[in-house]
Amino acid sequence: MASSEANQAGVADAPSDPVGFAVDVGRRVHGALQKCDSSQRRGEGGEAKKLGLTRRAQEFPTLAAQLGLAPALTFYMSKAAEGKVSERFARVNASYKYLSEGSPVDVCDELSTEEGSGYAFYLAVLILLAGRVLGVEVARGPGAVSLDGLLDLVRRFRSELWYQRALMPYLIEVKRVLEALG
Repeated sequence: MASSEANQAGVADAPSDPVGFAVDVGRRVHGALQKCDSSQRRGEGGEAKKLGLTRRAQEFPTLAAQLGLAPALTFYMSKAAEGKVSERFARVNASYKYLSEGSPVDVCDELSTEEGSGYAFYLAVLILLAGRVLGVEVARGPGAVSLDGLLDLVRRFRSELWYQRALMPYLIEVKRVLEALG
């Protein structure tokens, strides 16, 4: 599948291509950023502020290396959004749907520079990555990420330590691409 075709349909399959997966995620994020209000990305002095998603991508590989994938994942789950569980998963689902299908849903809150933004979107990246690279399906259909599915992923990450070695190259490349975007 050509890269432009993959970008139209969602993030491309990534069984053995960390850079390709990261580039596809970056293209999807860049496309969403074009639709979002760019004025919120400027600080008081007019300098560009870092996206919450970029900060999450920078933090996660280190957190996973220090604590393990399961604790890092549960930490991000706890930070995904304030409020009820259904609200948290609505943001994860919207982000996942946008990444996997290119559905024109509003993900701008997740792509803001506000403190606490980016957790749900990064969880969606991890869910997509788990499905594409490890064959672990968390989403039960389009935009149907559930708490049970995420908890199953946590259990798998805890019991299968090789997942960390398999995912780390992808996490590092996603971090690099998102750092380039801001």
